[in-house]
Amino acid sequence: MRRAGPQPRKVLELGLFRGPAIRAPAATLMLLVPRDERPLRGDAGRVDWRLCGRISELLLSEFTRGDFGEATLLPAGPLLPAERILLFGVGDARALQSHGVWRCLRAAVPRLLAIGTRDLSIAFPESIDLARHASSALGGLLEGISAEHGSLRMRAVLPNADQHTAALRHATNEVARAASRSGVLLEVEWIRDPADPGVSAEGPFA
Repeated sequence: MRRAGPQPRKVLELGLFRGPAIRAPAATLMLLVPRDERPLRGDAGRVDWRLCGRISELLLSEFTRGDFGEATLLPAGPLLPAERILLFGVGDARALQSHGVWRCLRAAVPRLLAIGTRDLSIAFPESIDLARHASSALGGLLEGISAEHGSLRMRAVLPNADQHTAALRHATNEVARAASRSGVLLEVEWIRDPADPGVSAEGPFA
């Protein structure tokens, strides 16, 4: 979806991906890590499984803990399409309600920019239900981008998006209005699964 008007200096591009986070095409895979969810579940757990429990080992050793705002950068390895993984702590899972998810994604944007990434996919833990928290998640990304100085384009890929189309449609409509007020252009499109080239999933989100 594209909003008419003067070209803003900031763009948030949402790529809606039908496949899981372990196949999402992006330079950086951001894994949201709760402090009290062990073992990791949801998309975060599937990424850990693909890495043979490497993230669980780091958590058990307390090299990283999942405290809010904590960031740990890892190479992704050959089994994931991303080049690197950012473990981003979100604090206690029970706090991830209402504005908790907004706060997490808002805080993640400066960390992503600090490591030079503007192209990411997001692996959500089981404690974040995208059907419930889509507006908060997208609103946090939007606020993080609008708070930055200068021009900026960030692409964020949301996995398993076909399971939450109604929630995402409501969220993108809501966030588009806020983006327009903030001078940010919101673009939303389905993107192709590179692991399944026979299925076309490209095009506008309508």
